[in-house]
Amino acid sequence: MKTTLRNDRAFLASKGIVLPAEIRYYLDERSAIANDAAIQSSLITQVNAGIPAYLSNILQPKVIEVLTQPMNATKITGEEGIGNWVTLTTQFPMAEAVGEVSSYGDYNENGTQGANYQWEDRQQYIYQGICQWGDQELERMSLAKIDHANQVRAAKTLNFAKFQNKSYFFGIANLQNYGLLNDPSLIAPIAPSTKTAGGTSWSKATPEEIVNDVTSVYIQAVKQTGQLVTSDDRMIVALSGISMGYINRTNSFGLSARKALADIYPKMEFVTAPEYTTAAGELLQMIFPTLQGQETLKSYFGDKLRAFPMFRALSSFKQKFAAGTWGVIIKQPTAIAQLLGI
Repeated sequence: MKTTLRNDRAFLASKGIVLPAEIRYYLDERSAIANDAAIQSSLITQVNAGIPAYLSNILQPKVIEVLTQPMNATKITGEEGIGNWVTLTTQFPMAEAVGEVSSYGDYNENGTQGANYQWEDRQQYIYQGICQWGDQELERMSLAKIDHANQVRAAKTLNFAKFQNKSYFFGIANLQNYGLLNDPSLIAPIAPSTKTAGGTSWSKATPEEIVNDVTSVYIQAVKQTGQLVTSDDRMIVALSGISMGYINRTNSFGLSARKALADIYPKMEFVTAPEYTTAAGELLQMIFPTLQGQETLKSYFGDKLRAFPMFRALSSFKQKFAAGTWGVIIKQPTAIAQLLGI
């Protein structure tokens, strides 16, 4: 039996027990030591029936990488190295046959033959990036089972690749360094013939209309090259994924522009890149990789990647990396025909 001792404070005080008035306490009359003890029923700690949240959390070991846009410039142009990081300029000689013929005569000395030369200059752009790691930073990230040093190196590799890809499309401003989309030697694009309520577009075009527009680009290439290309030659059609979707779209008969184009141009290849969605509209380039056995274009780099020694500071590490780009060098601009506004 338990008895509430609300009126025994004097007795408890004589035993050396002093409790606040709001505390309830009980004595077990069967206990010999009950007169010397009390049980507190209200809480001093915060009300909590749980556990620390981290104890119910599972940390996944697989790190999720943030996705990036495709980098497909070299799929269109190919890639090659020129020089290294101390090579600042390069020149490409162009030779053109000149001369004339005249009527034959035993003593005639007319009909001079010769060659004319032009030198195309390009400048290399050399860029750099620095990886750095702190000692405490590395150990802290290791608690989460993250290899931070390799993550930073992977970021460097990705960032360099993205910049190199961008330089192959747009070159470097203020240098003689141009890209596939802005080289000044490119011939102006033609406009599509497909008409919709919103203007010129493939968004509502039929497969037949799309095929006709692609054929118009081919005809333009034939004109530009002086009929040096044919429909049986290998050609690369570079465009955005959006435009590629229009080419793949089928009509009610299950026919698509892609199937029709494959019959007309058996060596036509498609390469998609986000860069063909431009501020001026969707762009398409038809590229003949070779013209009379000569290369049309190529992407060039100096050093693909140059790693410098790792530097040890008081409680951190640093390492510099460098690379170089010449952009895209277009050697036969007439072998590239363009269509803008699809």
